Amino acid sequence: MNNRRQERLNSEIIKVVSTALREIRDPNVSDMTTLTEASITNDFSFCDLKFSVMGSEREKEKTIEALQNAEGFFKSHIAKNIRMRKIPELRIKLDESIEYSSRINEILKGLDLEDEY
Repeated sequence: MNNRRQERLNSEIIKVVSTALREIRDPNVSDMTTLTEASITNDFSFCDLKFSVMGSEREKEKTIEALQNAEGFFKSHIAKNIRMRKIPELRIKLDESIEYSSRINEILKGLDLEDEY
């Protein structure tokens, strides 16, 4: 039962925070920033938000730092749009899975493999 509720809340949090992300006017937040995942804990006290940022390492650092500073802004949007007893603490993290998979694809393309069939 909790698992279904967690999935629903994760989905709702992604919608709300993605909308709030478009409203941020901080120049340190890259335009190429996307919320890729929200994962709320079993007791609903913490929620990990993973953001993908396209750009240099410096841009990624500045964007994540600015997003961490905007945690209260995100929490207020969650409180206004999702009915919950307690708003979870947000843990904002950089999602590097897209870059990681891209690197793996480049490595695989670089291998000179012949069909073995």
